[in-house]
Amino acid sequence: MGLSKKDRARAGLMRSSWVVQQYFKGHSPQEIRRTAAVSRQRFSDILDRVGDLTQRVSEGTFQPSTREEAEWVELIKTAPKERLAEITAQPLTPRESGEWSDFRKELEADFGLSPVKIRAVRQSLEEITQTLSETRPDGEVIYWAVSAGEPAGKPLERCQLVPVRLTLFDPADMSVSDRDLNRLNQIKFNKVLRYATEAKRDGGYLTYADLGYLLGIHTEAIRRLVQQNPQVVVPLRGLECDIGRGVSHRKKIIEFTSRCIPKRKS
Repeated sequence: MGLSKKDRARAGLMRSSWVVQQYFKGHSPQEIRRTAAVSRQRFSDILDRVGDLTQRVSEGTFQPSTREEAEWVELIKTAPKERLAEITAQPLTPRESGEWSDFRKELEADFGLSPVKIRAVRQSLEEITQTLSETRPDGEVIYWAVSAGEPAGKPLERCQLVPVRLTLFDPADMSVSDRDLNRLNQIKFNKVLRYATEAKRDGGYLTYADLGYLLGIHTEAIRRLVQQNPQVVVPLRGLECDIGRGVSHRKKIIEFTSRCIPKRKS
């Protein structure tokens, strides 16, 4: 969708297959998700499906029924064994460092975690470690946001927080047509949109309260900025999870459904 015939004819890998390919090559999950624009949950779902497919392929009776499965089978055939072991329900390989090996045994003995859950724990720890330790560009900070996997209605104090990377300052903020520094609406909206988009990219959602804290302005001012730009979707927690008095998914669904229902003749 949106591609020219020439680009469609190139027939590259599907996005999910590219994610699997980069994972098998040893690239960090964070960089893969950022480049492919997939959420942490989507990334985990892809690896779970590939892990299940790996076991079925090993049995020798599996026949792919879709292009995606066919690409995954080819990637599985050439993947390193240690990477395949990480995404299947098999115990992790002995090549682990001593510290992680001891920690894995503790998770198994004290908490009764399955190999699949242990893999998820390790991936989360590696991502957090990379996020907190790697060198960041000037103007970029770590902010703890509510995880995108948290449902609506759950108290914020009980929600899981995830580290997200936010670019507090970007020279592009000053490239707007309105250069009067006494009128900063466009600059403020650019920051609101960037913060919310970057947080979603890293698996979290910001709220109006988060943006008020980051920008140092009242939440109602931020709400007016968002309402003044209805053509742009700002991925905030209230909108994405259908919370509060913002744009409701239910309202849109009812509107679209009512257009499709033919009117009865009197």
